[in-house]
Amino acid sequence: MNNTQNFQQGETNHPVSIPNNISEGTYVDVDMGPSYAEPVVSPIDVPIPEQSSNHIPIYHISVVNNVSNENEEEMFKIYRYRRSLKFFTMIDGVFLLLNSFLSAPYSLIYLIALIFVAFGYIGAKEYKPCYLIFYMVYLFCRALSEIAFMVAIPEGFILILGLLMIGIDCYILYFAYKFYMLLKMASDSSITVLENGWIPHRDGAFILY
Repeated sequence: MNNTQNFQQGETNHPVSIPNNISEGTYVDVDMGPSYAEPVVSPIDVPIPEQSSNHIPIYHISVVNNVSNENEEEMFKIYRYRRSLKFFTMIDGVFLLLNSFLSAPYSLIYLIALIFVAFGYIGAKEYKPCYLIFYMVYLFCRALSEIAFMVAIPEGFILILGLLMIGIDCYILYFAYKFYMLLKMASDSSITVLENGWIPHRDGAFILY
């Protein structure tokens, strides 16, 4: 039998040699060496870390103010005066702004007066009695200027208009003074609660007296 090299086809592909002295039909036990076994891969559960969130946690903290009934009544009165005085200063500021446009030669005077009215509005809005002093001084000076204007031009229409303006100025001055005294006499705790945005549960209507 001629020398023949056979290549085992399968998993290993190693060449096999058959000796010449073996006849046909003879069983030959060929040691193929160590057999190849396909590795078995078993799935392994790998924990995947959770992605960290970039959002900042928000904590809702509710603050409860311990307000007694007496302090609540005090704050309610101050709150009503505040709303009314804000309304008065806003109306006053609108008229001053209109006069500054209509009276071109005297626009600077009205604009300066508008600054004092702005002090009154800020003092009422933020419960600042020191700002109210500027507004009250302005009202007093405006009433004196009305009296001087009436004396300088003693005419019927000027007298009627002057008396009307003096009455309005004195009324707002008295109202601002009452609000000022309420703020000065109120306790520090009540003012702090008001400045933090306290709103009464009942209807805080305007007060005119």
